[in-house]
Amino acid sequence: MRFIDNKRTNNKHLIKGDEMFKSLIVLTILCLISCEEYKGQLNLNDHLDLAKDSSISAGNYKAELKIKSERKIKVTLKNEKEKKSFTLKLSERAKLPRDGYFHIHPEDNNQNLELSGKSFSNVLNTRTYAQTLSCEILIPRRFCERRCRRVNRRTVCRRVCQVRYISRPGIQDFEYEEVTTKHNLDLQIYNSSNKVIGTLLSSRLSRDTQEIYRSRCYR
Repeated sequence: MRFIDNKRTNNKHLIKGDEMFKSLIVLTILCLISCEEYKGQLNLNDHLDLAKDSSISAGNYKAELKIKSERKIKVTLKNEKEKKSFTLKLSERAKLPRDGYFHIHPEDNNQNLELSGKSFSNVLNTRTYAQTLSCEILIPRRFCERRCRRVNRRTVCRRVCQVRYISRPGIQDFEYEEVTTKHNLDLQIYNSSNKVIGTLLSSRLSRDTQEIYRSRCYR
């Protein structure tokens, strides 16, 4: 991956990206793709019936929710007595929002559960980093040479010039921001009598990087 300084493109300035920042960008992309994993606590006041004659006993559980997509969630619950895993699939009418309240009816998921809750985020920390990148400056130079040819038994010479670009090492000032965000997903679980029988509080952390400033390449 190579970084181009857009402000200096017309002047043939070519920037080489710093390896540390490139690694941060790659980690951020990977996290966005595969790190949608919430961890928290589920408190069940009554047993919870699932599809296919499966159920979960009342009690307190460590909960892990892996968001496979906006309509598919793998849930793992465990405590000292048991461990249960199931997949919650939502219909096209229901999905988990990035931020906001939601309500999921039994007919809109494969486990016949009635759920309500909210998803929200809080920025925990913002840090700014400054560093120097290596870059490459392509400097224009005028080169001339004498060219001759025979015309009517005479030698005719002329001076021919052209512009060539010479590469020279340079440096570039660079700043980027790293933002740590806490994403929360809270759920309430209802029984068939529309009574709340369980509460799940979960969260995950994400770190995003964003370029703030990039100077011209200079020597």
